[in-house]
Amino acid sequence: MRLLRFRRAPIVVIGMHRSGTTMLVRSLQQLGVFMGSDTEKNAESLFFLELNDWILRQSAARWDAPTGIGNLLKNEAYLTLLLKYLDFIAKGLRAIRYLGLRGCWLIFMRPNCLWGWKDPRNTFTLPLWLELFPNAKIICVERNGVDVAKSLLSRQKHDITKLNDKFNIFKWLYSIRLKKEALGGSCLINSETDAVELWKQYVEEARRHVIQYRANSLFINYEEFLTEPEAGIRRLAEFVGAKVSENEVQRIVLMVDKSRANASSGDNDYREFYSRHENILSIHNADPR
Repeated sequence: MRLLRFRRAPIVVIGMHRSGTTMLVRSLQQLGVFMGSDTEKNAESLFFLELNDWILRQSAARWDAPTGIGNLLKNEAYLTLLLKYLDFIAKGLRAIRYLGLRGCWLIFMRPNCLWGWKDPRNTFTLPLWLELFPNAKIICVERNGVDVAKSLLSRQKHDITKLNDKFNIFKWLYSIRLKKEALGGSCLINSETDAVELWKQYVEEARRHVIQYRANSLFINYEEFLTEPEAGIRRLAEFVGAKVSENEVQRIVLMVDKSRANASSGDNDYREFYSRHENILSIHNADPR
């Protein structure tokens, strides 16, 4: 049974973690794009997030060490088998998690509606999704590497503190049951250099997709979008094919936090951080379009 029976191809959002993809999803939702009924706090569809994690695990990769998926993409026999699994799972009964009641209603009542999903892991799994949805529209969001790296390190510190507190409360339970999921965060991001290098991997891969699939892709510079949100919303609406009035544009603009354009660009710490990694971070200054 095929559940994902929308008439339009999906909109797939790619880009590095902490790069403003959540902000973009909120804007897409205001434009009438269905982005899943099972989204978590960062507006990522849990259904597609778990499938992306499953794909990455097939090549011993994960979100913070994603490049191993290149080996999978080069193994033709294994890739063919994996695509059979993925097509069956993504479009089968399990997709009810993504759809929910609203999604099921849309398929039967508005099958021509706009739909898609966001997950930074799409940046590396995109070739597989394009095998299933060859006409998909790709939206890439890119944010300056300093703010991304600092946000990653801040989240890492917060996660460790939170997990330590949780352990102190439930340690009696862990003495009789092994914790199944990962501890959280990333044991691979231990310094600003690690964070910048991961940002670089995502940026280079995302830009490669933007260039390769130029006709079906939209590149959004996070800082430019927040600085000129009206122009950004209009570009976004035109790309996805959403009909939007001037009043609706203005309403969506009011929801955009312009102050996030350069979260810490005026700080001395920002400038020092940038100077230490300028050879990598300067990638953001070049427009791939």
